[in-house]
Amino acid sequence: MARRTLQASTQGIKDIRKALRRKQGGQTYLAGAVDCSRQTIWSLLKGNPIDCDVFMDVCTKLGLKWEDIAEPEAAEPVQNKDSNLDALVQQVRSRLLPFITAPDSIIGTMRMFSVSQPVPVDKIYIDLNVLEQVSSSRHFSNWRGEYEPGNRQDFDRLSLSQVKQKGVEAISVIKDYAKLLVLGKPGAGKTTFLKSLAVKCIQPEEEFFADLVPLFVALPEFAKMVHKMKTSWNLLDYLAKELANQSNGCDANAKEILVQGRSLVLLDGLDEVPPEDIENVIDAVRDFGYRNNRLVITCRTQSQKELEGFTDVEVADFTPKQVDRFVENWFNIVDSGTQASLTTQLQHQLRATENKTIAELTVTPVLLNLICAVFRDEQGNLPKKRSQLYEKGMRHLLERLKRMPSDRKLTIDIKEEFLAELAVMLFEKNDYFPEEQTLEKFICNYFGVERSTARNIMKIFETETGLLIERSAGYWSFSHLTFQEYLVAKWFHGHTGLTGLVNATTDHYWREVFILMAEMSSNLEQFLVALKSEIDLLSNSKPLLTSFLGYIEGKSLIVQTELKIPYSLAIIRTFYFEKCLLFVLRQTGLSIHAGFKSGEPILDVMALDSTLIQTFISGHIWIGGRERFQGEMKNRISNFVKVFDVNACQNAYEDNLKYFLENLRDRLPSSDDDLDGCFSWWQENGCMWLSDIHKVIKYRNLFLIFGEQWSEQYQNLSEEHQNYFRKYHTLNWFLIDCLNSDTSVSNNVRQEIEETLLLPSQHRN
Repeated sequence: MARRTLQASTQGIKDIRKALRRKQGGQTYLAGAVDCSRQTIWSLLKGNPIDCDVFMDVCTKLGLKWEDIAEPEAAEPVQNKDSNLDALVQQVRSRLLPFITAPDSIIGTMRMFSVSQPVPVDKIYIDLNVLEQVSSSRHFSNWRGEYEPGNRQDFDRLSLSQVKQKGVEAISVIKDYAKLLVLGKPGAGKTTFLKSLAVKCIQPEEEFFADLVPLFVALPEFAKMVHKMKTSWNLLDYLAKELANQSNGCDANAKEILVQGRSLVLLDGLDEVPPEDIENVIDAVRDFGYRNNRLVITCRTQSQKELEGFTDVEVADFTPKQVDRFVENWFNIVDSGTQASLTTQLQHQLRATENKTIAELTVTPVLLNLICAVFRDEQGNLPKKRSQLYEKGMRHLLERLKRMPSDRKLTIDIKEEFLAELAVMLFEKNDYFPEEQTLEKFICNYFGVERSTARNIMKIFETETGLLIERSAGYWSFSHLTFQEYLVAKWFHGHTGLTGLVNATTDHYWREVFILMAEMSSNLEQFLVALKSEIDLLSNSKPLLTSFLGYIEGKSLIVQTELKIPYSLAIIRTFYFEKCLLFVLRQTGLSIHAGFKSGEPILDVMALDSTLIQTFISGHIWIGGRERFQGEMKNRISNFVKVFDVNACQNAYEDNLKYFLENLRDRLPSSDDDLDGCFSWWQENGCMWLSDIHKVIKYRNLFLIFGEQWSEQYQNLSEEHQNYFRKYHTLNWFLIDCLNSDTSVSNNVRQEIEETLLLPSQHRN
C-alpha cells in the first residue's frame, strides 16, 4: 500500500510553532531532525498535506501526539479499511494497465526523431531531477531582483543556466508532496515525466502508489471539450469520464475513486491552455478541491500560475551522467545498439570545448533527442546554434517523406514552407490541438487536393516524420511546441520580418518565437536595436501610453534622487510600471482608497514606496535559506525600522494607514536581535508579514504623487488601449530575454537598451 498524507489543523500548526520555540529551532532545524526538505516543513506549517510518516516523525521529534495535531478527518487510521473501495481501485487498475502499456498507447509511449513508431516511455526515459527552489521569473521584470549594478556578468543569461542549487530526484519529491506544480522550459521532459509516473504507478510489481489509480489528462483538451460540448468548467466530471474511458469502466466507479481521493491525477500543459481560458481552468482545478487525490501539474517556467496549496518545483537541467545515459538509450532504440561507436563518439564530442554552444542544448531531452538524430545522420557533424540544429533536424526528417499523394513533385523547401504556413496559422489562432477537419481544410487549400488525399498527407507526416501527430481521436498537433515555434520564427524571418512579428504578437506565448528569430538574424545587435525601435514606435503612437510612461519616469526620478535608492532608473521604472499596470488592467487588484488626501508630502510617500521597493526586490532573498539570509536580515530590519517612523509622517496619512504601518513596524524583531533570533522570526512570520505589506500596497494610492486627475485618466481604458498596454509590456519582456540570449552583445548596445527601457523617446536625455 502506498503511503497516505496528513495535514495539521489550525490549532496543530500553533502547537508545532510553540514546540519549535521551546526547542529554539526553526524550519531548517526541524527538516534536518526528521531528514526531509525545508520546503516540506514549510508546507506543513502552511496547512498543506505532507507524507504521513514525515508528519508523525515531526510530531515525535517535538514531543507531540500526531492525533492531536492532525486535522480530525485526517487523523483517521492511515490504512483505508474500506475493502470495497480497495477492491474497486484494484479492479480499475487492472483495466487501466493494458490501456497505458499498449504499444500504441498515447500515455505509455512517446515520439522520437528517426523512429517511425511510438517508443515505450520506460525505454528512453531518464529519471529527472528537480529544483525545490524555483529559479525562473514569473514576470519579465524579475531580472531586477537578480541584477547587481556594475556586475555585468551576472546580468548575462539570467534565468537560463545560472542555477547553482543541487537537484533532487523527482520521484522522491512526488512522494513528499501531495500537490505539486512542475515547471520547466520547453522540451524539459515535463510531459514524458507525467507519462512515466503513470507507467510506474500502474505496474503490478511496483510499490509506487500501488493503492492509487493513475490518470493522465492534457488540460488544453479539457478546455477544448468545454467549448465543443458547451458544458460547465467541472473538472471532476471531466476526469471521471476520462478515467472511465481509459479503464473501459463506468462513470460512477471512476467518480467514486476521485471523490474518495484514490487517484494520482496528472494534469499536463497548463501553459498550453488558451489565454482566454486559463482563469477558468485554474478555477476548475481549485473547484475540484483536490479531494485528497495526489495532483501533479506541469507548466512552462515562464507561464507558471499561482495555485494555492501546491508546492512549486522546477525541472533541473540534465547532468552529464544523464546526458550519457540518454545518448546510450537513444542509440540502443534507434540502431539496436549497432552504432556503439557513434554513442561514445557523440558523448566525447559533447564534452569538447569547440562544441560548448551546442552542448548547452543537451540540458533538455527534446533537444538532446534532436542532437542524436542529426549527429547520426550527419555522421559526426554537430551544428553550432539551436536554430541550425532545428534546420538540420527538420530537413533530415522531411527527406524521409518520399511518398506525397500530390500531382506535383514537392521539394524539401515546399514541404517545410507548408509546415511553416500551418504553424503560423495555428499559432496566430492559439490553437495547439486543432481538430482534424481544420488540418484537412488547410491541406486541401494549400496543395489543391481532395479531402481523402489531405487525410493521407496528414498520416504520412505522422508516420514518416513524426512532426505532426494525432494526440487523441480527431485532434492533431505538432509533435512538440518547440518545433512549431521554430517554424513560426522561420516564416516571419523569411516573409514579413520583425515588423510583421511585432504586429502579430498577442500574448506571452510568442516569447520563444522572438528568441529564435533573434538567433536567426545575421546581426543580433541590429535585431535588438530594431526591436527596441518597434517598441518605441508602439509607445509613441498612443498618447495615453506615452503619458503613462512619462509619469512612471517622473516618479522613478524622484525616488532615485530623493531617497538614494541603490538601483538603476530602469529597475525602479520597472517596479512602478508593473504595479501601475496592474491597476490599469485589473482595477480590482489595486483600488484607490477614497479617504486619501491629495496633499501628502512627497518625501513621506516616497519613504513608504522605498520600503515597498525593498520588500519586493529583496524579499525573495530572505526566503532563500540561511546562506542567502546571512548578512542581509539585520540590515534590512534596521532599515525598515527607520523608514517606519510613523511619528514623522503621522499628519500625512489616515488613522487606518498609520495603524497598518505601526503594526508592521512593531511586529518586526529588534534590529539589535542576534542573527539566529532574526532568522527564526522570519522563518515563522516572514511570509505573513510580506502578505500584510501587500495589503498596504492595495490600500494606499500608488498614483497619489501625480494627483487624482492622473489616476482617473486610466481607470476606464477601452479594450483597445488595454490590449495596447499589455502588448507593450509583453514586447519589453521579450526584448529582455532576447538581450540575454547571447553574451556577444556589446556593452554599448546593452547599456543603451537598459537605460531606455520603458521610456518614451521624448523623455530621453
